[in-house]
Amino acid sequence: MLAQSLRMLEHARLDGHAFGDVDYVHLVLEVLKAAFADRESRYGDPRFVDVGLDELLSDDHVAGQIAAVDPTRASTARPGPASAAAAALQPAVDTSYVCVVDRWGNAFSATRRMARTTRR
Repeated sequence: MLAQSLRMLEHARLDGHAFGDVDYVHLVLEVLKAAFADRESRYGDPRFVDVGLDELLSDDHVAGQIAAVDPTRASTARPGPASAAAAALQPAVDTSYVCVVDRWGNAFSATRRMARTTRR
């Protein structure tokens, strides 16, 4: 995700913005949101998922992600598959995990895998 974020920032040309100004921060945050969206839809255990790093770091993908950034408005889209190909990589199950430790050191940990019934 870091390599992808840096590739997008390189393509976006931050050198035209003063460090820390509103436009600079907006662009960095939108790039990070795009990288997190790709992470949520593409990353997984390489034994089961072909992440497609070559595609994620490709000039075409990076340019497309930057072109989608609106310089005047923050994106409110939820992370999800960036393409039909990415959607096809989504596993058929969702995994949820919770871990709680109280002040006395009692711990509860649970993992639940459920078949997905609806698309995100």
